[in-house]
Amino acid sequence: MDKLKSIKGRLSITNEFVFKIVKIVISTLIALVITFVVLALVSDRPLENFIIILTSPVKKLRYFGNTIEMMIPVAFAGLSAALLFKMGVFNLFVEGLYYICGVACAAAAVQQIGNGFVHPLLCILISCLLGSFLMGITGFLKARYNTNEVVSTLMLNNIMLGVGLFFLKRTGIRDEGFAAVASKVFSDSAKLDILFPGTRITVSFLLLILTVVFVYVLIYKTRLGYSIRITGINSRFAHYSGISVFAMYMMVHAIAGAIAGLGTSTELLSLYDRFQWTDLPGLGWDGILMATLADNHPVGILIASFGIAYLKKGAEVVSLTTNVPVEIISIVQAILVLLVSSQRFLVRFRERKLLKEGMKDELG
Repeated sequence: MDKLKSIKGRLSITNEFVFKIVKIVISTLIALVITFVVLALVSDRPLENFIIILTSPVKKLRYFGNTIEMMIPVAFAGLSAALLFKMGVFNLFVEGLYYICGVACAAAAVQQIGNGFVHPLLCILISCLLGSFLMGITGFLKARYNTNEVVSTLMLNNIMLGVGLFFLKRTGIRDEGFAAVASKVFSDSAKLDILFPGTRITVSFLLLILTVVFVYVLIYKTRLGYSIRITGINSRFAHYSGISVFAMYMMVHAIAGAIAGLGTSTELLSLYDRFQWTDLPGLGWDGILMATLADNHPVGILIASFGIAYLKKGAEVVSLTTNVPVEIISIVQAILVLLVSSQRFLVRFRERKLLKEGMKDELG
């Protein structure tokens, strides 16, 4: 009887983890319903188009491959952001790092260096080290001078864009014979190997899975992770508990920067023949949204990134044959973020359940 009671308690909405899952599921359903209503307003065949959005990514291997390809860089950005958010730091520098580390990766990728193992490894390493160093600067400013990280990193994003464009245009990596501003073609030896024939999914997918496991173990299964979480909850308490808050800031920022560098380098070496970004790619912002949706849980970030990429691919397929714009999935994304991040959504319902259970325990 006690065992049954214990299982029931774990599966109850009063359980924090179960409540979060229920909140995400209900938010997703509401977002999909609103999307269908919008489809009904802009499309002649709303039900048919809605079914295509939900089913088309699994109908062809190429479509499913595209979904995974879209998921990978966003998930890396989400993991990077989640580490920082766990520290209680709302650092938005992931977007700028994706650009400047991409330029650094491209500078190495256009060279003729080593073989198909050494060359991509070197490109990734350069990108990760630069990301770690630059993110470490923002960590130092926060830890030493308590700089407002939102303001400073928003400005740094634009600075990174300017610096990156300068190096792209004014150094030897630019292809002068190409019509647009772009780097030279990447060497074949720099490209990552494809894992599944018929798709463009490379070893970046395996690197993502390993990074998810690493971040999960780091945060939830190590003493360092405990220190990170304690510092994020209350840095003063962490300090008086003997934790070096400065060291925590520096370490977490360095790891987060390396993950961002890994994300942008694997994206470029998997899907691009040359570096052509002349604006911030938007992948960092998407990653920040995924971290918000998943409440900074590494596995949740992987699931959220896949879910949004899946719906984006479905909308892309619909837009090819109808007048429905692919941007319709932005509605799902926006509603999900608003509902999941809302502090009050479904809270009253949970409070009533807690009150009922408390009264039951009191009476019997």
